[in-house]
Amino acid sequence: MRYSNSISWIAADVPGSGTLELQIDWDAGEAVVHLEVPGAVQAAPAIAHGGFLAALADHVMGFVAAQQDGRPAVTRQMTVDYLAPTPTLGGDHHPGAG
Repeated sequence: MRYSNSISWIAADVPGSGTLELQIDWDAGEAVVHLEVPGAVQAAPAIAHGGFLAALADHVMGFVAAQQDGRPAVTRQMTVDYLAPTPTLGGDHHPGAG
């Protein structure tokens, strides 16, 4: 099953802030989102900010839970363990860099 959804973010004075369109594939109890992380959400050159990734995971989990259950879903608690850096699209831009 495929869902379409979007997530918005704001990065002050950084080109690329806006809405990220998501395609969420749901199969056998697993949700998969394929996307290119925009450079505007970098924490370091070419590396996605962990807070953006956590917000994205929370958004997708809540959206899929609501679709499956037919009612709104909210997060009570969430812990994120990062296994490796996530590269961004257009890694040459870094907030605050000249």
